Amino acid sequence: MKHIDSKQLLVGDILHIQIGDVMPVDGILMEGSEIQMDESSVTGESDHINKIPALHGEVQSTSSFMISGSKVMDGSGLMLICAVGPNTQLGKLREKLQDERPPTPLQ
Repeated sequence: MKHIDSKQLLVGDILHIQIGDVMPVDGILMEGSEIQMDESSVTGESDHINKIPALHGEVQSTSSFMISGSKVMDGSGLMLICAVGPNTQLGKLREKLQDERPPTPLQ
């Protein structure tokens, strides 16, 4: 295992996640146990979301997807990085919010 800065993460990297981590990227949970995520900062959902590794049979489309900006509340595991930077769900949301600002009187 190698420790690197989150700004150096690339699509296709495997990221170890654990309690307290805030997701800097979007990805798919590949291995893990007892993983619960707080996605309230991104989705507004106040309940913790249980995540199931994608390799475990029948999985709902969102039950293994990890969203950037969400926080690991319980468990640990490995995820495959699918999007980084402005291509993440949080990056797209930030871009959309910046685009929707009305012009100021000085503009």
